[in-house]
Amino acid sequence: MLREFSVQLEDKVGAMNRLARTLAEKEVKILSMAAKVTPENPTVGLVAEEDARLRDALEASHFTFEESEMASATVSDDPQDFVKLTEHLANAMIDIKSVYILAKVGTTVQYGFVADNAQKIDHVLSEPSAQELIIA
Repeated sequence: MLREFSVQLEDKVGAMNRLARTLAEKEVKILSMAAKVTPENPTVGLVAEEDARLRDALEASHFTFEESEMASATVSDDPQDFVKLTEHLANAMIDIKSVYILAKVGTTVQYGFVADNAQKIDHVLSEPSAQELIIA
């Protein structure tokens, strides 16, 4: 199962560059990234090919971070399929914390979802009604 790493940054010029250099020096390959930089809580969300390599790089450079399990699903790139996918999760009372686009190949999109319980997402997405959307 993939993992999201939420990394706290300092709110100052060069903070993102420090993170980028750390990842490059440790040869961390990023699958997806999202940044939300506000004065109160500048955060970068990262999904990597190798969790252990990313974790080691962040720890060695003394970054503050949290890890979360991520569930994924691949659907067509039709916007209505994303609506249906998130509707399945909402109907199951899953509170989505973050969403990543992990891959786009042709007319398919692989989304990664972080919630309080990634296993529950996997369970909901394995139900027959959701399987109509999911592309293996």
